[in-house]
Amino acid sequence: MADNTPNTPDFLEDATGRSVIDADKVLTEDDLLAGGLTPVRAFVRTRAGKAATRQQRHREKLENEGVKQVNILAPAEAHPIIKALAERLRQGEDVQAVLRDLARDGATTAPEAKPQPRPKPKPATEADPVAEVIERGGWRAWLLRWLLGR
Repeated sequence: MADNTPNTPDFLEDATGRSVIDADKVLTEDDLLAGGLTPVRAFVRTRAGKAATRQQRHREKLENEGVKQVNILAPAEAHPIIKALAERLRQGEDVQAVLRDLARDGATTAPEAKPQPRPKPKPATEADPVAEVIERGGWRAWLLRWLLGR
């Protein structure tokens, strides 16, 4: 909610470095209470949330260490090689040596692909009681999966 009075900033960052309140016209808490005002608790809006400021600090820390995130588009078959290149460079190896090694060996030096998680069973239909039991879960579903090798 923006205040329409002049010189009232909408964000905390806009108020830094300047005085919003005239120090000569400030009333004491007793004066305010005597005037019929009641104390309230208020919040001041900031431009960035907690997660955004934490991410910014993390990026700055990595940048100070000489690491910066780069997002690229590449063919799917090149991803393991690019990941291997990035990992070896983070470990401090020489760029030219890593490139020669990857060009010579190809995908053999790329890290192993992680196994994909097993997909959930499809929703049960009324005609398939086995799928219905598996969808409900529990020890019966575990036993059926074990027996059927799913």
